[in-house]
Amino acid sequence: MPYEKLYARVSCVVCDGSRLSKAYQNPIKAVWNRCAYCDGEGKTYISVGVRGLKKHIELLDEEDLEELKRYINEREAR
Repeated sequence: MPYEKLYARVSCVVCDGSRLSKAYQNPIKAVWNRCAYCDGEGKTYISVGVRGLKKHIELLDEEDLEELKRYINEREAR
């Protein structure tokens, strides 16, 4: 069964959200460039699989879980 893709916005794993990545190592001075993999806030998008989504839902507290259930029920009613 095909699923729609879901993406999460997370801190960049290349630069750790600092927006700087080491382009190459110069023995005298390190040369830094802007990271090409993230946006201006040091965030990037990754795809989230069904297992990852299930794990996230299991970690929700009761209030957030009830809000999510209400939202899903409202969407199904449309």
